[in-house]
Amino acid sequence: TDFSDLVDAGPCVSSLSGGQRRRVSLGVALINHPKLLVLDEPTVGIDPLLRESIWDYLCSLTATKGTTIIVTTHYTEEARRFNKIGIMRKGRLIGDDSPNNLIHMHGGNRLDDVLLNLCKINDESNMNSFEPIASYKKLDDKLNTDSLKTVELISYKKLEYSKCFSKNDNEFVSRKDNPKERLVRQLAQFSGSLTKIKALTKRNLLMSYRIPSYILMALLLPLIHSIIILYTWGRDPVGQILAVSNQDGICHPGKVYESKEAARHSVEIGDTLGFIHFPRNFSQHNFNRLVLHRFATSETLAGSTVQISLDMTNKITTFLLETLQGKYSKFMEKMVSRINAHMDLRQIRTPLRFNNDNSTSDRGEWKDYFLPGNIPLMIFFYSVGCSLALIQDKEDGTLKRSQACGVELWHVYVSYYLSEVLIMLGQIGIVFMSRFLFGEYTNKGSFWLCFVIAFLSGWVAISTGLLVATVLSRSMEVIMVMGLVMLTTVYSCGFSWPLDSVTKPYRWICMYLNPISPPMMATRRVWNSAWGIEHPIIFGALLGSITWIIFLTSVGLIVERRQRNK
Repeated sequence: TDFSDLVDAGPCVSSLSGGQRRRVSLGVALINHPKLLVLDEPTVGIDPLLRESIWDYLCSLTATKGTTIIVTTHYTEEARRFNKIGIMRKGRLIGDDSPNNLIHMHGGNRLDDVLLNLCKINDESNMNSFEPIASYKKLDDKLNTDSLKTVELISYKKLEYSKCFSKNDNEFVSRKDNPKERLVRQLAQFSGSLTKIKALTKRNLLMSYRIPSYILMALLLPLIHSIIILYTWGRDPVGQILAVSNQDGICHPGKVYESKEAARHSVEIGDTLGFIHFPRNFSQHNFNRLVLHRFATSETLAGSTVQISLDMTNKITTFLLETLQGKYSKFMEKMVSRINAHMDLRQIRTPLRFNNDNSTSDRGEWKDYFLPGNIPLMIFFYSVGCSLALIQDKEDGTLKRSQACGVELWHVYVSYYLSEVLIMLGQIGIVFMSRFLFGEYTNKGSFWLCFVIAFLSGWVAISTGLLVATVLSRSMEVIMVMGLVMLTTVYSCGFSWPLDSVTKPYRWICMYLNPISPPMMATRRVWNSAWGIEHPIIFGALLGSITWIIFLTSVGLIVERRQRNK
């Protein structure tokens, strides 16, 4: 930092000026004290005094450290410090010697004069190299190989097959090492791999730390998503308008019409979702129906029947049917109690008794179905961002430079698993917190089992993203493919509608080839039914997620190996 005049190491590179960035790049190249340095105009755009200090430092490296430095520059006078220079013009080397020898041969006091003289000589030689077409001779078809210079073998050493080589397949066979030496070597390799993974993980975390908006959005979006889902999905519709045609008397606070035809017309034009028609003398006929019971006349039965017509093109009417049936049962119970008919209420109730032992309320709610399953789906959705990070490394050339330094792809995979898992844990915590704080219902089963299922689902998403980024080479391609993967996964996982309604050929694909369907079913059962890991559905979901992780990771490594061997 002293020679580059970068005293403050705190600011990010993105906030530095152009000259400061070039100095940072030069400093990064010198960190490991390499034996060979290749620099492309390292002092362009840098203060002249600072430029001199940089050249002094580079010269000291060659003198004290034995470092070989190859520099390309357009400033000819900077080359006075070098031991040997080469002058190129139009892709050809027109001068190659030490600076002092070149100045002595071509005269002048500066390298600029030498450069000018060499360019003039080169242009004159190019002009004189053109000859008339008549002066050219036609070459024979047969090439005279006797006049060509050949390379003769001076000495050689014959190698025999020994312990180092196999006579059968000419493959290298390692000598039998001492078990202790083999163990030491394996431990050294393992330690080196851990060091590489640690460095890559630290780099990934630093890259995320330097983009605060990424971390903020990664943690804020699941919270917003959870709150929106909690307060917009799964609730019964309210405030729906029904038309009422009451010939028995005005006793309803709703929208009352004078005739049945007017009420029907309001449904047809969309003003109401349906209409209810009470016939004339409905109250009296209903009373007679209760008192006379099985001796009631046809007129009494017809006069005590409420006619209901609903707009069945709107699926909200499904909830209205359930509500109307429940309200009518309560109305009849109140009427029996009011007239003291000395009748057992069970006689007017539907002879069906529902024991909702596994429901969170007396009547099952739709949110009990999809809210638990939404947890692994949401974690899966927000954990595929690592594909963009890996493809960015490929486009920037960072991945190839890392591999040139001895890093393998599985090192990169493990580093992304570790760095993305930290963010994923925060997302899982936020999702569960929103469920408990705003969900208005509790988990009947094991919280940690739900947590493990969500964690493995996020890990499957990371593996999917890494595989896509390994196969493809451009960020736009990755975005399009991941969008297709996410849409296909969401629409076929049974998130908002049961998979039992899917056609049979496609149902098998949705249940077993969709990596998120089993975790959603398992989370729903643990949350609402308190099932444990001993149940086949729960155990199958855990085993399936682990299988997907191993499969996707293996395919990614195989694809990368084949791409590298091409």
